[in-house]
Amino acid sequence: MTSLDAKNAHYWITVIFAGLVFLLVLNYIPAQDTVQEQIFAERGYKIVSQSESIATEFIFDPTWVPQAGESKTIDFIFYDANNTQIYVSEVKNNGQMTYVNLKFSSNYNKEGGKFVTSTVIHKDNGQLNYSGVLIKPRFYDVQNNEELAMEYSTGIGPDDLITLGFGKKEMEQFSGKKIAVKLSNLNLVQYRKI
Repeated sequence: MTSLDAKNAHYWITVIFAGLVFLLVLNYIPAQDTVQEQIFAERGYKIVSQSESIATEFIFDPTWVPQAGESKTIDFIFYDANNTQIYVSEVKNNGQMTYVNLKFSSNYNKEGGKFVTSTVIHKDNGQLNYSGVLIKPRFYDVQNNEELAMEYSTGIGPDDLITLGFGKKEMEQFSGKKIAVKLSNLNLVQYRKI
């Protein structure tokens, strides 16, 4: 065997070994979505407690509102605690309603921990069920002086998405003004591996 063949063989052995190590690591480190699914289904995990106790707020910037018929990606993080980030992901304006999408992004520890969600997990007769938390946003001027009377709607979507919808009248009411949006009753879930 020549020295060139030996170098070639050494190279390929190193590449194959690195590939096997990579595949082994992928096999033993579950994806975040997989851990979330296992926690929510209580497969290998136990939900220790749930408490609709988390409150947070953000300032809605009027520059986020797009023109009628358009949407705007925002990605503004306003909550970063309990292994969870909550952020304004997108604002859509269809000309009649303006929709503000809030998303949750959690980092799940495979050994156990806690996270914040818009979902409540129920166990009825051994069967797991899910429902959205009752979120009643409150709106203030930026000095927190007065609560603004707002007609709005909320919706809970897949993948921990909350949508706040505002009518044309409300958007005109705070056109050009920054508004403090306060959210409460978000669910803090504590879990552990079993």
